[in-house]
Amino acid sequence: MVGGEGKVHQYLEGTIQAILPVYDQDGSGTIVCTRRDEFRDKRSLPWLVNRLAHYYNLDLAILRKRSGVLLKQKHHLSLPLNSDLVLLPIKIRRAAEHGETTIAYINLHQIERLEEIGDGLPYRSMVVFQGGRILKSLYTVSTLRERVRQGELVQGDFVGRNKRMVAMAGLDSAELISALPGCTCFLKDLFLAVVTLADKVETID
Repeated sequence: MVGGEGKVHQYLEGTIQAILPVYDQDGSGTIVCTRRDEFRDKRSLPWLVNRLAHYYNLDLAILRKRSGVLLKQKHHLSLPLNSDLVLLPIKIRRAAEHGETTIAYINLHQIERLEEIGDGLPYRSMVVFQGGRILKSLYTVSTLRERVRQGELVQGDFVGRNKRMVAMAGLDSAELISALPGCTCFLKDLFLAVVTLADKVETID
């Protein structure tokens, strides 16, 4: 039997297109749609998203907070987990009971196109993924387009921060200090003290 981490790896290898909450006669859980397969997971959608973040060594709470600041909202946040996996929240169902999840996540990079549904109430739009899979949504097409815009925004920030981290990792202590902003604050003083101490330790070794 494949464990939790092994299943996450399996989903990612197949390229995730969508992660859907499911409630039926078999109980509650999650359906993970990859480019070629669908997997039912007994764990909840929030649990699975948290495991995906953990797989990439990301703190989901910090990621949500940063996305919230960028998007200037608190709920239904786009989550950039990797350069190829940016999760966009879309509403796909109405709750039958209090506490049920109504939001699914779709991968920004697997969207082929968005289409309006004229007479398919309660559905108002659909996402067509690469390969032809279709997912209907309660959102309007304009709301889906806004979700895409938000996903592109948080991804741009994610990629930019990763590039800066890679660049900073190659600097020595003097270069790191020169790269700091020209301010006099407690955190900068603390960083300087840590760098100085690290240099002394290397000298002793």
